[in-house]
Amino acid sequence: MGSWVRCKCDELVHKNWFCGAGVSLVASEDALDLPDGHQMSANQLVDKLFAESDMLLRCWNCARIILLNERGGEFVVKFFAPEED
Repeated sequence: MGSWVRCKCDELVHKNWFCGAGVSLVASEDALDLPDGHQMSANQLVDKLFAESDMLLRCWNCARIILLNERGGEFVVKFFAPEED
C-alpha cells in the first residue's frame, strides 16, 4: 500500500494514518454497531473501525475532500470539490 493518492488537481496527498497528515476516519453507523450481547475490547473496536471505514483526506492545494476505500482488494477514490460562493 502506497502512502500517497493523487488529487484531481495533480497534487499528491499523504494518506498515512500515523504521520500527522490530518487523515480522518469516516465510520458508518453500521461499523459502530455491535450485535446485542457482543463485547469487544477497545483495541478490537479500533481494528474493526479501521477495517470497515473510509479514509477522509483533504487536498491542501485545491481543498477537495477525498474519500478513500481500500477494502477487499479494491481501491475506490471519490473526490468532492468545495462549492463556489
